[in-house]
Amino acid sequence: MDKKTSFIAFGNQKGGVGKSALTVIYASYLHYEFQKNVVIVDCDYPQHSIINMRQADIETVEKNGELQLAMEKRFDRNGRKAYKIIKANTETALDSIIDYLDNTKTVTDVVLF
Repeated sequence: MDKKTSFIAFGNQKGGVGKSALTVIYASYLHYEFQKNVVIVDCDYPQHSIINMRQADIETVEKNGELQLAMEKRFDRNGRKAYKIIKANTETALDSIIDYLDNTKTVTDVVLF
């Protein structure tokens, strides 16, 4: 049986209700605990909160040897690199993920918007 990709969107018209945080928590849970291949489409235009969170995490780890060691141990334990995040807006989100899915060789289990 062919695997199908699940598409899940978290949305609310109000800002500050935790959409980005919930998306990252859910993506991490599926990716690291259930070994699912996850892609996030960050539609939080113009601030792109999820991409900014990832960049801040990278910068923090690069500056801290203890965090680098912890990340290496986690990778050694589960063998999972970070999931993909695609920058988009609501108008380009669907085209962006279709293009990504058409051009990747990896099966994507879950796409989160």
